[in-house]
Amino acid sequence: MQIGCNRICFTGETKTGEEIVRLAAVKKVLLEEGGLGRLVILDDANFQKVVEDAVFGCYYNVGQRCVANERILAHERIHDRFADAVVARSREVKLGNPFEVTSDIGPLNNEPQAQKVERHLEDGVEKGAKVVLGGKRATGFPSHLYFQPAVVDNVTPDMLFNREETFGPVAPILTFVTVDEAIDIANSTLYGLSASVHTNDLNTAFYLADRLKVGQVVINDTISLWEYQHPWGGAKKS
Repeated sequence: MQIGCNRICFTGETKTGEEIVRLAAVKKVLLEEGGLGRLVILDDANFQKVVEDAVFGCYYNVGQRCVANERILAHERIHDRFADAVVARSREVKLGNPFEVTSDIGPLNNEPQAQKVERHLEDGVEKGAKVVLGGKRATGFPSHLYFQPAVVDNVTPDMLFNREETFGPVAPILTFVTVDEAIDIANSTLYGLSASVHTNDLNTAFYLADRLKVGQVVINDTISLWEYQHPWGGAKKS
């Protein structure tokens, strides 16, 4: 007996999703694909809250989430203070056995993923970024998939950090001057799954929310915030 398939659901990379659509013919397809989450920080944001949200969003589950903080856009007036605070807080993130309660993050999923993180770091450094913390494989663990939490500053839109999901424990920091510049940087990617905006100005929050080309915009919380009663989906290639 043959059992028919009425709908295909897929979560994963965009190229795989496009191939599924090609093969699905007339069947209904539900896709949730690449993310490249953007965290936009205005200079009037709750500083301690946004530092905690940035660190959590970049490192939770070793950054291997579709709604990870893949890019941090910090206003130039708070950039230096914010970068220093993220470095200090990242030093407290404990890498270790994920089955131990004292560990904050564990290893990456596989070797190709670890190599992708390294490739993004190398690309950033070649184009002028500065790795101010971590960014290397950790030693003394059962496998080579344990990766030090990394903070990367001076990231620019032409780097792989802003074009592909890194999917690793990396906090890439970009700088902007105006709100419209932040929107241009945030939207300069094929992906449009989720974003977060930190500001105490409600008008600015809604201005950004209306113009960010994503399926979900979180205000004053991490991109990883889940609200199970609202629709979930992305824009563009997500």
